[in-house]
Amino acid sequence: MDNLREIITENLLDLRRKNKMTQQDLAKQINYSDKAVSRWENGEVLPDVETLAKIAEVYGVPLSRILEKDAAEENPSQKKDPVNLTKAIIAAISVCVVWAIAVVLFVYIRIFLHKTVWQVFLWSIPVSATILQLFNTRWIKIPFLSTICSSISIWGLITAVYCTFITYNVWLIFLIGIPLQAIVCLVSLLKKEWHKQKTV
Repeated sequence: MDNLREIITENLLDLRRKNKMTQQDLAKQINYSDKAVSRWENGEVLPDVETLAKIAEVYGVPLSRILEKDAAEENPSQKKDPVNLTKAIIAAISVCVVWAIAVVLFVYIRIFLHKTVWQVFLWSIPVSATILQLFNTRWIKIPFLSTICSSISIWGLITAVYCTFITYNVWLIFLIGIPLQAIVCLVSLLKKEWHKQKTV
């Protein structure tokens, strides 16, 4: 039994690190506390079979990958793809819907109201970036993508506001973007440090 405990704890730790997840990341996905995950990885207690099956599903591996010694070497094809293609396609479709709505609005206003409101495309930029960031946080989980999306959201929103109210000469609004961009960069660095500390 002790041998099985060692195998499971080693495999749990190995899988989490290979998937570049923190204990907190895993805990959120399976509805447990990060303390419980820590106890499993330290071999203090073992999760039940149902929980092990959930963990295997999160990592995209068979349950045997957790229960058997050297299962990683035997099943190299079972490694989880870091970017799930289906989820990435759904995210891309959502962004395309935003741009489709912008085109429909532009055409409608042009034909029926006889105005050229090209600013709708500018507003689509921060909306698209925000949607992409939500998908990235929930599904895709590419660390640098969150920083890029946040930056695009900030500067896209500021540019959209400026161009919409250009007659009021609101160019000073761009100054707001400087501290916001600094915050985005610093938060990104802070997340990297936390991730390093938790995966060690």
